[in-house]
Amino acid sequence: MTRASLNRTLRRAYVVLGLVLVLALAAKFADRVPGIPGTPLGSAALDLYEYLKDMALVFVTVVAAYLANVFQKRSKFVESL
Repeated sequence: MTRASLNRTLRRAYVVLGLVLVLALAAKFADRVPGIPGTPLGSAALDLYEYLKDMALVFVTVVAAYLANVFQKRSKFVESL
């Protein structure tokens, strides 16, 4: 695995984690946006936030395992050079 592909993979992982965090933040504060509290969108945002809060450990663990695999491939590649 070349440095460019490693950097690309890391960028993708950071973008995915960033999107999940932004989505969780938006869902957390959706009840403070005028017109959303009490609507189906508000309850869906609350449910989404609760789900993301419960699954945060799983998300981070999966990404960490994926990155460990990527770095292991990179190590084997560098070693074979």
